Amino acid sequence: MKTVCLPNYNIYIDRSFDNYDRFLSDLKGNKLFVVTDENVYFLYKDTFESKIKNKDIFWYVLIDGDCSKTSENALNIVDFLIKNKAKREDVLVSFGGGVITDITGFVASIYMRGINLVHIPTTIIGQIDSAIGGKTSVNYEHYKNVIGTFYDPKLVICETNYLKTLNQHEILNGHGELIKTGLIGNIDILNSLDNNDAVYNPLLISMAIEVKKGFVVNDYFDKSVRNTLNFGHTIGHAIETLTNFEVSHGEAVIIGMLKSIEAGIYLGITNPKLLNNFSEILKNIGYNVPKIKYSDYEKYLFMDKKSNDEGIRFVFLEDILKPKIEIISWSKLKDALVNTEK
Repeated sequence: MKTVCLPNYNIYIDRSFDNYDRFLSDLKGNKLFVVTDENVYFLYKDTFESKIKNKDIFWYVLIDGDCSKTSENALNIVDFLIKNKAKREDVLVSFGGGVITDITGFVASIYMRGINLVHIPTTIIGQIDSAIGGKTSVNYEHYKNVIGTFYDPKLVICETNYLKTLNQHEILNGHGELIKTGLIGNIDILNSLDNNDAVYNPLLISMAIEVKKGFVVNDYFDKSVRNTLNFGHTIGHAIETLTNFEVSHGEAVIIGMLKSIEAGIYLGITNPKLLNNFSEILKNIGYNVPKIKYSDYEKYLFMDKKSNDEGIRFVFLEDILKPKIEIISWSKLKDALVNTEK
């Protein structure tokens, strides 16, 4: 087992754990309220219940996908907690991917002003990103993550065996975040992606978590250096919204990273050789980037949390492991993105 320690909680990483009781023993509530999606419930309900002996389990099951990450569903979960007499000392568990982690964390932060929260992520994105760092959110109308809070879990349990039932599309989704993490923080992650089995390795997951930990510890509320973790996300979130989330988060981040690299080269910020390096990474994972024009996603950029009327805080790469946060005007960003479209 590998353990990554953050100031307020620990992350435990291994291929599998026989039981969860040893991790939950310090949490006094007798009830465990588990939020999951249909796919995870069907695959792993019995597995989960076999790992819990000392608490009563209550399930809340959402439809799979970003369409479930809504304010309406958040309030439905609150209703579920009230009807089952959940107390602050009880435990709310997210058991699923990034969508489940985000919405469950949000509900935990607002229910009775804070119920005990535990994340047990079952996807690559969940394990290396969504469950780490305290960000919670729901989507509203057509805007991604526009409602949210900062709220830490009591602990995070990452079992890489859960990743073995992911389909290739979901593995590609995870690759987006792994590539980003490697580019901004640890080149060994990039070197591992040639091996398809690498994503099931607790070492790779722990390396990615350590990168995120470094940014989170130094800037919990995302005011400065933590913005680096948004490399590829500003454009990526806009593309997700444009396509009504038919383009997955990780796939959108890959597109966003490519456009950010191209824009950075155009503006003289990015080493031109990085484009070839990035193209080789995409070739290794077998991904062909679709053509999406700036005019299609432009309006969604303006809703980004890092923007104002004049411009936006945008993450470029000078080179691998050399991220650079720039405050850039809308006109300058538009010029760079439009003029690098193929």
